[in-house]
Amino acid sequence: MLREFILADMRPALGVTEPAAIALAAAYARALTEEEILELTVYVSSGIYKNAYTCGIPGTSEVGNEFSAALGAISGKGGSRDHGADDRGV
Repeated sequence: MLREFILADMRPALGVTEPAAIALAAAYARALTEEEILELTVYVSSGIYKNAYTCGIPGTSEVGNEFSAALGAISGKGGSRDHGADDRGV
């Protein structure tokens, strides 16, 4: 019975969102400071870590959590405060 329920609920995954979530969080954190980033520590759940660990980053040959965080932290306009998140954090 449990097996049938799980099989009925499963759908093929077309991609994962965890790398984007990590990059967005890093971009938002970057938008909150004018200081140069010397180090970045990202805390994630084991599920997010596992799902992003070997996930490819579109447009690159890179994978994983660390690259996602770095990309978010430095993305757009040289990492300026005007890019990465709006006033609502979106």
